[in-house]
Amino acid sequence: KALKYSKLLPYSSHTRSTRDHSNAESLQGTSNNPDTLRQCAVVQALQGNYSEALQLMYMAVVVVDPTHVIGWRTLGLMQYIYGNAASKHSSTEIAEASLHYLQKALDLSDNGDLETIRYYTQICMELTRFKDAYHMIQTGLEIAPGDPVLLTNLGVTLSALGYKAPDGMFKVNYKEKIESTLVSLDEISSSV
Repeated sequence: KALKYSKLLPYSSHTRSTRDHSNAESLQGTSNNPDTLRQCAVVQALQGNYSEALQLMYMAVVVVDPTHVIGWRTLGLMQYIYGNAASKHSSTEIAEASLHYLQKALDLSDNGDLETIRYYTQICMELTRFKDAYHMIQTGLEIAPGDPVLLTNLGVTLSALGYKAPDGMFKVNYKEKIESTLVSLDEISSSV
């Protein structure tokens, strides 16, 4: 496997066509090995062959190993990032396909994959599906209540849904705070 993978690495003395021939050779006989297919997909993406990268990742995840949570997450991300370069579909269609793959990862992980929750939330927000984003953020905050990405997304989502903070919520009565602190200090000093 390592020898097959090493053929994918570009060498400065090889031309692009030599690398492509080497890539094709390395894939022969590996169509049933999801690890090799995923690795080849990443290398293809790094080389700028986005359509090939998506096809390889799709084959690795959907066809060969449909129970791999991280594979589904990666396929969702690759679809979202490279989908425009690899197809003629609209950005909305590509984002929807990405959500489908990310949802599969969430289903396999029983909604326990925090990274996938973050990505799913971001794409929902981009599609202005703020209610879906809000529900996914709630799921994520059950796993990691102090997650800064989810908390930031929660603020943006609540704002987009029209939530307004109560009047005076952010006003602090400093005079009252100081007086209550002094009273507390007096109580402590008189009890000693």
